[in-house]
Amino acid sequence: LVPYFRNRLSRIYPGLWACLVVTIIIYSIVGADFLHASALPWFFAQAVGLIYTPAFLNEFGYGSYNGSLWTIVVELQFYLILPVIYYLFWKRLKSFNTSEVRTRPTSDSLC
Repeated sequence: LVPYFRNRLSRIYPGLWACLVVTIIIYSIVGADFLHASALPWFFAQAVGLIYTPAFLNEFGYGSYNGSLWTIVVELQFYLILPVIYYLFWKRLKSFNTSEVRTRPTSDSLC
């Protein structure tokens, strides 16, 4: 499982962190204030994939910044639950007889 999680995290986090850095740079250039107490929890939450719009950015701009990043949380949850599903159904998958499927006649051969 360690290689599985390492591969998944190395696929998601470099891009997420680059996006976070670019977002902070852009907001700093255009005037959003990141130098107050509520910015620190936001920064750490963004860095681990908990994407949300904090109160100190509610009045900034229009809509949600980086709106599509909500999918990161869903993707991380999927990657966490997939090994559990695989483990729970492994015996069923292993005992599935594929030779039976291959030898059954198809509807094309009956016509």
